[in-house]
Amino acid sequence: MTTAAEVAKVLDALFPPGVVVAVRDLRCQEEAHLWSEERDMVPTAGPKRRREFLAGRACAHEALRALGCDSGPIAIGPNREPLWPPGSVGSISHGGAWAAAAVARAEDFSGIGVDIEPLEPPLEQGVERMVHTAAELQVERTPHPLTPFATKISFSAKESMVKCLFSATGRLVALTDIAVDLDLGGSRLAADVHAVKRGGSPASTLPGAFDVADGHVFTAAWVGPELAAAVLGRPGW
Repeated sequence: MTTAAEVAKVLDALFPPGVVVAVRDLRCQEEAHLWSEERDMVPTAGPKRRREFLAGRACAHEALRALGCDSGPIAIGPNREPLWPPGSVGSISHGGAWAAAAVARAEDFSGIGVDIEPLEPPLEQGVERMVHTAAELQVERTPHPLTPFATKISFSAKESMVKCLFSATGRLVALTDIAVDLDLGGSRLAADVHAVKRGGSPASTLPGAFDVADGHVFTAAWVGPELAAAVLGRPGW
């Protein structure tokens, strides 16, 4: 079985230097040691949701400690987002068998996004048609071993981009406002973000990366201070 340390290496390789990642296996019954305030944040959640939430918070604290920024409970914001300690940015994800967090210093990055999706089951066709562009769906016809999973990879990339942009700008962007250019062979991706209206001029093109391992797709997105300033300077932000 793939270990959390091995998955952490996969995620770490996706991000540029300066981003710290931590991973936990959701199949592990080990109890996370968290602040009591965090344990009380999901009082009505079922066992699965509670396990995912607590594992995500445990990953966040582990990564923040490695960064030297862990200073207390990670509260929940008005959009259910983690409220990171001053001077840090980050992202949490859980999907399938894994939970993960990626964090960085705010002086180095304005936004971070991470997402984990199990490769199976595939996206429902209705979801595919709703969130993917014609060009993204065309990737499904590209001869490559990952072609059957192209739309799941693009979907995960959009999730990472949404988290990244929200942490950088405080604005929520719809999945349908993000167009992903996916390079299956190079495990790289780029995303055009149409911040004002769908079909309008891209606000910016954001970098990202992905990998497929242990039956999951892992995606990463990041934005530096310069690019964030360019995004924030556009009309509509």
